[in-house]
Amino acid sequence: TGEIAGIAVINYESGKVMNCINEMEMYCAGGNKNGGIISDNRGVIENCKNKAYLELASISGGICGYNSPSGIIKGCSNLSEIKLFDFSIGGIVGQNYRGIVEECFNSGNILSDISQGRYGKGGIVGVNSGNIRKCYNLATITGGNYHWSIGGIAGSSEQNVTIEFSYNIGEIIGNNRGNYGGIV
Repeated sequence: TGEIAGIAVINYESGKVMNCINEMEMYCAGGNKNGGIISDNRGVIENCKNKAYLELASISGGICGYNSPSGIIKGCSNLSEIKLFDFSIGGIVGQNYRGIVEECFNSGNILSDISQGRYGKGGIVGVNSGNIRKCYNLATITGGNYHWSIGGIAGSSEQNVTIEFSYNIGEIIGNNRGNYGGIV
């Protein structure tokens, strides 16, 4: 039930994680929030890269699992494949809860376990209730049999948020049990 991250588990409000690279493969069948760089971001993550294969569960992302209202993720990239067993996944962040994600990109394919894979799967953000700006996805996003939604930028996005100046050229693959969109 813990959390796993390549650099640090929690980045607090006053924290700045900058210019870090994760090249360590990570495998975690549990956990609450998991990320290639940070599990739970409440501060700033800037110019960081995940270059390692990740096989995770719960709320997971190539850069961080969860981005809080005070969290800012800027200029980050995920360059490697991520496989998720369940819940939310994004190339950059699994759940962006009222935070900011900007100038980020994903080029690593995102795969959900074929028998599970619920909730949101996105090239940048899995589940979004924050703002996304100047981001792009180049990779394929594949959902499992019981997913909620798959999108090139965000798997799902709440009302009254902004996604702007962003694009997706990655393929979206699912089945007849979910919702799909090139952006959301």
